[in-house]
Amino acid sequence: MRCNTCHQETNAEVLHGPPGSREWRLPSPKAKMAWLGLNDRELCRAISDIKTNGGMSRANLAHHMETDSRVAWAWNPGPGRESPPMSQREFVSLIRTWIEKGASCGQ
Repeated sequence: MRCNTCHQETNAEVLHGPPGSREWRLPSPKAKMAWLGLNDRELCRAISDIKTNGGMSRANLAHHMETDSRVAWAWNPGPGRESPPMSQREFVSLIRTWIEKGASCGQ
């Protein structure tokens, strides 16, 4: 089946329905939902490594977090899901600050 069989342009209005986005597509084979089950340090490495983040530079990563509708979905996740504890604007500001300070993942 194609992704858009379930994933439409907008969220399904049923409890825990499929997320919606005009740009919905499968992650790259290298990404494989790479952030699931990772601790903070491992997550940091996964999103900052071009081998596991879809080939994005740090600048591209910040742009992606700010403009991609699939990222924005987190702040409008549909019935039965919670949004992050900060706005997307605050999130992007933190990502940009992290990048400006060297994008360290700690020791």
